Amino acid sequence: MAAVYNYLGLYLLLDEDYDGALDAFNAVLELDPNYEYTYLNRGLDFYYVGRYNLAEEDFLNFYQADKSDPYRVLWLYLNELKLKPNEAQQNLATRATKLSADYWGTNIVQYYLGKLTVEELQKKAQRFVDSTSSQHAEILTETYFYLAKQKLNMGQVDEAETLFKLAIANQVYNFVEYRFALLELNQLKPNQAE
Repeated sequence: MAAVYNYLGLYLLLDEDYDGALDAFNAVLELDPNYEYTYLNRGLDFYYVGRYNLAEEDFLNFYQADKSDPYRVLWLYLNELKLKPNEAQQNLATRATKLSADYWGTNIVQYYLGKLTVEELQKKAQRFVDSTSSQHAEILTETYFYLAKQKLNMGQVDEAETLFKLAIANQVYNFVEYRFALLELNQLKPNQAE
């Protein structure tokens, strides 16, 4: 039953029904407090409504469950850029020391830390997986999404929009990065009308 509420919450979140999503995620945690991906999803709900202090609690909870996962570190970092920007980069560097090289996202973290250029990141992607495999599309989706988030945080909205579109072009529907690229693009529309 917890999985059903989690998927319902994710659907509501992507539909920008933040209150409904929050209710669903809270129901999941009442049913199963150890359903760890609900901490990510509820954290994303809080993040997208600007409740960064509550997002931080959930992202930290999610991170504690697997400190070797770079995607958990990236969401903590993106939230900390909003909540405590003076500490975000140092926290990212500290957390990066525990990451697994088995995850492609570790390379994205290294890029965020300034240890890789975009060109170096592209070369690593070519070596990480065969460009004809489905995993290549997954890597591109993740990379474009996190590059877009970086551009958005730098106020480079047009570049961010292009990168979000590239993230969805790979059609990796079940990835968080694909789903939230759609959400980000939807949120950019009102700004473009101004």
